[in-house]
Amino acid sequence: MRAPFRMQQHIRNLTNDYELIVRFVVDTVQGKTPGVKACHQMEALKYLDRYGSSDDANKQEPHFWGLIPHSRRTRRKAEGRKSPSSSGRGLG
Repeated sequence: MRAPFRMQQHIRNLTNDYELIVRFVVDTVQGKTPGVKACHQMEALKYLDRYGSSDDANKQEPHFWGLIPHSRRTRRKAEGRKSPSSSGRGLG
């Protein structure tokens, strides 16, 4: 048995065939998870939409970012845009 497959099986067993993960995401969307902010709810909604849709079930983002919102600088870098400070324009 290959190691990645064994790990997948182990995760499926520990999460009751992923039910625990789905329940956490749904609870986050519904605001039932302690400390949930609106940005966390929106991110959880994206996951439900992405993985709950049968239209593009195999589509996945290249990176798993979790439920943590990103700063503008991180988003600009990921999108390949220049930040205002690197645009070559000075303040004066």
